[in-house]
Amino acid sequence: MRHLSLEPEKCAMVASHPWDLRAAAGAGTRTIYIRRPAEVPVDLKPKSGRRI
Repeated sequence: MRHLSLEPEKCAMVASHPWDLRAAAGAGTRTIYIRRPAEVPVDLKPKSGRRI
């Protein structure tokens, strides 16, 4: 974000691991969870309750 001169609110982190998404959310970015078929599904609940 810093190298692109973007504010965290203008970015999103796409990941399949909850710890990556928590770190991104802590930095103020939106998060997008991608489930990998070969991995055990993770039960994540959206903080805002919104789904896009």
